[in-house]
Amino acid sequence: MADAWPEMGKLSVGLPAAAALLDSNFLSVYYAGPSTDGTSVEWVRVNTRGASV
Repeated sequence: MADAWPEMGKLSVGLPAAAALLDSNFLSVYYAGPSTDGTSVEWVRVNTRGASV
C-alpha cells in the first residue's frame, strides 16, 4: 500500500461510492478538484428511468 500513495497523490479525482435510492435511482459521491491540495466532495444523482442494460 505504501507504494500506492505516490501514484494516488497525482490524482485529484476519485474514491467514488454509490448508494441505491428508493426510487430506483442512485447517488454517487466522489472527491474532485484542480489539485490534490484543493479538492471538494462532489455528488451526482443518476436517473435510471428508461435505462436498459
